[in-house]
Amino acid sequence: MKDATPAGYTDNGSAWVRTIQVKDTAPTGYADDGTQWVKTAAKVERTIPA
Repeated sequence: MKDATPAGYTDNGSAWVRTIQVKDTAPTGYADDGTQWVKTAAKVERTIPA
């Protein structure tokens, strides 16, 4: 009888193996919020004529 496999691990039959999620690096202009890429836009100072 085996104990339940902990979160983040898989059971290979003889030991628990940690499952590590490998992520791609975020493209230029985007940030990774942990679940998705979020477009980052720098604030640009503008003078708007009246």
